[in-house]
Amino acid sequence: MIQFDELIQLMSEHSIAHSHDLVGVPLSEIKAMEAYFNVKFPALYVQFLFTCGRSAGKLADWTAIYFDDLKEISEEYSFQANAQSSHNKLHSNALIIAHYGTYFDYIHCTGVADPEVYRVDFRLSTLEPTLLSNSLALYFKSMIMQAIDNKGNIEPFYIDECGNWQADDLISEAPGVE
Repeated sequence: MIQFDELIQLMSEHSIAHSHDLVGVPLSEIKAMEAYFNVKFPALYVQFLFTCGRSAGKLADWTAIYFDDLKEISEEYSFQANAQSSHNKLHSNALIIAHYGTYFDYIHCTGVADPEVYRVDFRLSTLEPTLLSNSLALYFKSMIMQAIDNKGNIEPFYIDECGNWQADDLISEAPGVE
C-alpha cells in the first residue's frame, strides 16, 4: 500500500503542493463530520483531511474534494439522484468524496483503512456505480498524476454566476484513474 507521506512527497516534487500549500482540518472537525454523516471515515481519508483537507495546492483546481465541500457535494448528489429516480440512493455507509461535473466519486466507510473508490456518472440513464480504483491511496496518486499532466492547461470547467458547472472547452471528462 502507498504511504500517505509518499503522496505528499510526490506533490512536492512536481510542484503540485508544497508544505506551505497544505492546510489540514483539526481532528475535532473531522469527528464532527463523521457524526454528521453517521460513519467512521477510513484511516487514510482521515489522514488526507488532517493533512490537506482544506488545501492541497494545485491538486484539484476544479474537482470538489475538500472538507468544506463534503456536505455540499452530498446534497448535490441527493438532488441529482432525486431528479433521476428514487431508486438511485447510495448505501448508508457511502461517503461522497469528490464531485466533478456529472461525476461523483465515493467510498464505503466500513472499517477498511484504504477502501475502494467508486464513481457514479449522471450522464447515464441509470446510475450504475463503477469501480474506479481498488484503493483510495491509488485514487489520490492518480489525482496527483492528473494534476502533473495538466499543469498549465486550460481547465475544462468553470462555475457560472448561478453556481452551475459549465464546459470551458472541448474537454468534458472528469479525470480517470490509471
